[in-house]
Amino acid sequence: MMKTKTLALSTILAALYAACSFLPGFPVIGVSGSKIDIVRAFDIFYGIILGPFYGPLAAFLGSFTGKFLSGGGFSIFLTPLAPITAFVAAGLYHEKIFGIKGWILSSSISTILIIGWFFTEVGRGAPFYPIPHIIGLIMMILFKNRNLMLFNSNKSEMIPSAIYISLSSTLTGHMLGNLIFLAFFDTTSTFFMGLLPISIIERSVITIITTILIVSSLRTIYKLYPELVNN
Repeated sequence: MMKTKTLALSTILAALYAACSFLPGFPVIGVSGSKIDIVRAFDIFYGIILGPFYGPLAAFLGSFTGKFLSGGGFSIFLTPLAPITAFVAAGLYHEKIFGIKGWILSSSISTILIIGWFFTEVGRGAPFYPIPHIIGLIMMILFKNRNLMLFNSNKSEMIPSAIYISLSSTLTGHMLGNLIFLAFFDTTSTFFMGLLPISIIERSVITIITTILIVSSLRTIYKLYPELVNN
């Protein structure tokens, strides 16, 4: 029964994600018709409330469907960002996944992606570009799963934990997006360094939106679906 209800909720949330994909977003500089969606905030939120399996599933289905219905383009190749970001968020929020500490899985994904950046010629030419991503990784290592009492906290106490999960998760997804971009386009290190201020702004906006979602609705959802607390 619990799996059935969770699957049903996941389907509804995937549909909501797809619908919200039509909202305005940040344009992908250098790729006409593509954008970074504000709805990326849902990736993190879904990972938290639905867990490491249903969260990434709902995020991926919602992202892919939204991109497909809106015409696809290069943005459809960025749909892997949704499940990865959701899984990282789930790992930072849930103590263990598959018997392994969640923060270890999340930080391992971030580490692999950051190392991947330096394996590219463009990445080696822009060694300071991943500084925000490294900061996000350091946060994961330092704070681990210290946010596990998030649900039992009052709203003011929830905010720092929500910011931590949101920022670290969206930065991990962003690095994956960078590597996917490099796989498709021939660009320069200077191009990426020029985008860094814009990237910081968009990740900050996504973090703020996700934090608002978590603080305003997390406990309400858990009251409606108590089975999700230990999902």
